[in-house]
Amino acid sequence: PTTSPATRTRASVTRCAAALARRVGLSPRAAWIAGLLVALSPAGAHTRDAVLTDGAATAMVLLALVVRAGGTSAATVLGSGALVGLAFGLREQAAIHLLTALLVPVPSPRRPVRDALLLGVGFALSAGSLLLLARATNPDYLASIARWMHGMAAERREPRPPGEALSRYLLWLVALSPVALPAAAAWWARSRDRWWPMVVPASLGLLALSRYQDIAFSPRYLLTEFVVATTLPAAAWLDRSLPRRAQLLWIIPSLVLLPLAGHLLDARQRPLRELVAALPRDLQRVPPDSVIVTGQACPAVRLT
Repeated sequence: PTTSPATRTRASVTRCAAALARRVGLSPRAAWIAGLLVALSPAGAHTRDAVLTDGAATAMVLLALVVRAGGTSAATVLGSGALVGLAFGLREQAAIHLLTALLVPVPSPRRPVRDALLLGVGFALSAGSLLLLARATNPDYLASIARWMHGMAAERREPRPPGEALSRYLLWLVALSPVALPAAAAWWARSRDRWWPMVVPASLGLLALSRYQDIAFSPRYLLTEFVVATTLPAAAWLDRSLPRRAQLLWIIPSLVLLPLAGHLLDARQRPLRELVAALPRDLQRVPPDSVIVTGQACPAVRLT
């Protein structure tokens, strides 16, 4: 059976997470755990049918890190930087993973200055090419960015309930993986590995996104940081800390949670789906000279 592009993207993120775990030195069992943490992410399930750029950017970031961990040749480092540049074209916050790529453990000899230059060149070539292509195919591209920044600034001045964005952000962190979040915290507290520096940029990016003003609308904004910041440390800690016979017991809550969450989401979204289904009938009753503004009816967004 065919699968949606979003489902295939999520499968790619799962495979890349497991591959990256192996490349940085985790055991095969820990790599399986890393892949399962991604595959069983409730927030990942929430975004599975949203064909947006966040999932693809996450897959591209992880692929860049897998390539970077595979060798120290100039072509490998350059290619890793180029992949981060492609991810930046899909989701601009991916640029932070240039630093992650620089800190990935690699076979000796490590050449920090040369590698930083090659990563930067690869990133500039691919990201710059995408920006030029966008400008060439859409003359309004640069002006649209200016309008977006102006709109964000106007939105920032609107009154909002205090603490709403932060509380939603904390809930999204739990929703990304109820298992990985505490396990990653335990990894930081007790048993950091030699590859811990590569986790720092992603963790800082994850913390910085708590200040993003629209974070309450979706966990997808956090996906590019999720795997490196929480999944890899969690997989390492779970692999070492749980007895062999209890190794996969943590999967059971996720297997129970996902079907229940599906039913709850269906119930919550039913009024919205009924509204959309009724639109053709409702539109037949409006005056023939009406102006119809199309869009998705979303109860989370106020229409002004």
